[in-house]
Amino acid sequence: MTVFEMARELGNMLKETEEYKRLSGARYIFDGDYESKKSMSDYVNLRDSIKIRMESGNFSKEDFEEESRKLNKMAEELKSQPVIGELINAENKFNNLANQVMDILRQTITGDDESSCGGNCSGCSGCH
Repeated sequence: MTVFEMARELGNMLKETEEYKRLSGARYIFDGDYESKKSMSDYVNLRDSIKIRMESGNFSKEDFEEESRKLNKMAEELKSQPVIGELINAENKFNNLANQVMDILRQTITGDDESSCGGNCSGCSGCH
């Protein structure tokens, strides 16, 4: 088996996890919810307009603070919507799983695997 075939197999195995199934279901529900998609689109548009204004240098400190408050308020409102909140939570859970898998790959490649764990968890992203 080639390394590419093994990577494809790993991808297929990830698709069988509860985290992926939850994410897939949350995406499906989100995609069918017009109001949630509109709210998310409004948030992304505001975020992008703030970024463009910042890059152009055409943004006073007061305007930036006001727009940032609006953006943060929108983010909190999005998180409180059941469909979007579930999508965000599902994405976070799956991303954590994917990051753990990537950490294992990195540790294996660099030789810094579980046997070299010093027991100090202060900078650790998770146990082996």
